[in-house]
Amino acid sequence: MTEKEIIGLFREDDREAVRNEIRRGASAALISGRPVLWHGTLPQQDAVLLASFSLLSEETAAAFYVSALEAALDGFGIVTEADGIGMSSVLRGAEDGEGRLHLASAEGISVYRTNHPERMRRVLLTGGCVISTTASGYDVRGARELAVYLSSSAIAAIGRHPSDAEPVIRMADSGKDAAILRSSLETAPGRKLAKEGCPVADSFSSFRSQPDHIVFQSPSGRWSFGGKRYDAAVLR
Repeated sequence: MTEKEIIGLFREDDREAVRNEIRRGASAALISGRPVLWHGTLPQQDAVLLASFSLLSEETAAAFYVSALEAALDGFGIVTEADGIGMSSVLRGAEDGEGRLHLASAEGISVYRTNHPERMRRVLLTGGCVISTTASGYDVRGARELAVYLSSSAIAAIGRHPSDAEPVIRMADSGKDAAILRSSLETAPGRKLAKEGCPVADSFSSFRSQPDHIVFQSPSGRWSFGGKRYDAAVLR
């Protein structure tokens, strides 16, 4: 498919912004049946989706930091979904573990670059990508579907709206492993998923049967987040 043909698949009012973004170096292609734009490199290894769907607290942020750090240390790519700027905890964990972060943005690529230039720079410096279904629009559903497609497994925090559980359900329907963070049990959709058999995890290492690293709090730890220091036990 030619570049012109791909541009023609975007909304008419988005096409000029798409052209401009491609001139800036963005890639464009059909992914999972929809046209998308991205800067950087798509996942090239197994990647775990770490995303908070409308639920974020200090406890949740710490769990995502630990999970991103563990995933990076174990050699997994990391995918996250952002309705806005995205979670600092996942980015910090990916950076500290020297892993690749791939951010599926609800904001269009042009919008994200304008609104969050430093965040975009840091994501791209991990060797990952910022990807969206639009250049100038806003598409939460598209971002969540992209994040699920790019991931081989997932750990999610589920908010109070039933739609917040949809990405986890889609993962399971696709035959991919998915778990919810323990804090998701505060919400009715989270408890419903657990009752239906969805695993409940404290972090990435507790989700895996044989993790290579387990991150733990340590006053003399190599890494810090949220006023606490962390280190990792190497198991293999």
